[in-house]
Amino acid sequence: MTLAKLVVLVLLGAGGEPDAQVLVQQLGSTRYAQREDAAKALEVQGRLALPSLRVARESRDPEVRTRAAALVERIESSLLVRPTLVRLNYRDRLLAEVVKDLADQSQIPLSLFPENNPLWTSKRITLQESDPVPFWKALDLIGQQAQIQPMQVGGRGNALNLVPGNGHLALPTSDSGPFRTRLQGINHDRHRTFDMAQAPVLFGGQPQAAPPGLPAIGNVPGHATDNFYFNIQLLVEPRMNLSQPGTVKLTEAVDDKGQSLLPPAASTTSARHSGFNGYTPGGQTNLTMICPLRFPDQPGTTITRLRGVVPLIVSARKDDPTTISLADAKGKSFEAGELTLIVNDMRVEPNNPQVTILDLTLRLGSAQGDQGQNRAAINALAFHTPNTPNGQFEILDAQGKSYPQWMPMSQQFGTVESRLVLSLPPQAGLGAPAQIRVYDTMRVNTEATFEFQNIPMP
Repeated sequence: MTLAKLVVLVLLGAGGEPDAQVLVQQLGSTRYAQREDAAKALEVQGRLALPSLRVARESRDPEVRTRAAALVERIESSLLVRPTLVRLNYRDRLLAEVVKDLADQSQIPLSLFPENNPLWTSKRITLQESDPVPFWKALDLIGQQAQIQPMQVGGRGNALNLVPGNGHLALPTSDSGPFRTRLQGINHDRHRTFDMAQAPVLFGGQPQAAPPGLPAIGNVPGHATDNFYFNIQLLVEPRMNLSQPGTVKLTEAVDDKGQSLLPPAASTTSARHSGFNGYTPGGQTNLTMICPLRFPDQPGTTITRLRGVVPLIVSARKDDPTTISLADAKGKSFEAGELTLIVNDMRVEPNNPQVTILDLTLRLGSAQGDQGQNRAAINALAFHTPNTPNGQFEILDAQGKSYPQWMPMSQQFGTVESRLVLSLPPQAGLGAPAQIRVYDTMRVNTEATFEFQNIPMP
């Protein structure tokens, strides 16, 4: 047996998969080729290699330390833009058990709401797929059988809430990686404005010729406008935050007569229509956009293809948080990767001693970084509800139980930092605030593609 074959057998475990711990050791090999091969094999393993690689970041060998840290960053970033795959193998299982298993597999908290609905303990599911399916499709399949659907009900901590419904949203959808784009509507509006204060907003529409005797320019009294546009909502798996650094780029829009519906080049901008960089209650983030089209002189009856690309910044928190004891934290700074948390003050509410007031500053470590990404990260910090799966900090009592909600008394936002003053009322089963758990984040510039077919014209 050759030495090369022996090395391969050592690297392969009994199941035929390379052993991550052995590969990590090879990162410190004296042979460059062996270090490179081990790094490639670990990257192929992806998520399975992360536990061993995270331990290796503390290795005494600087080569192992450096390569392990780089691999963790690369693998985590690549996972950020892939869909979460889950297995559906249920035979006559209670709905509550199915939802719990889906949450365990995806590491995305899910909650059946309201908790006391008898459907949760009586409805049984039989659902078997031969291959793993993306998270959004899994929700669709379970929802259609159980007649439940996601809903943002808000104020309930970190779970994506599943409520009784028609099993799926009847909107046209297009999935791309961890993203889901929903087509909310196609709109065609015509206006004739006689009052400048009531002038309509153009979404790529073209001014029409003014009536005789009136100025033939822009949106002036007595001027006609024609708007043709569509609305989309873009969601990301609840494990992530979402922000939009640029406008939608339409790549194709054609009707059943073969006519292009793409707007003129000067009118291709889209309006971002949601606040707070995509925050919505219930553990989800989304962006809603209005995108212009061109209405032809002789329109068809159907939009046969509507395709485009949305530029995005996605972020998610990393594992291994920094835990801060509030007992002696006042006035101190604590670093967690690129994030610095400063505990400005912690006191009781003068009019209600049971309420704790917590004054925090959240600062990004590099003020020299990309301002768009800084803005996105700061907004994500400031606006997310407590303990969302993608939130960057949690507040806990001395037993490690987390506060499911708090009230922001004031919020101040800068380019690279936010200051939050939070009110934490007493909550059943929780002691006084005693710890803050802070998570570092990873962010990736990416894009989501969408495609819809055979959409009726308005």
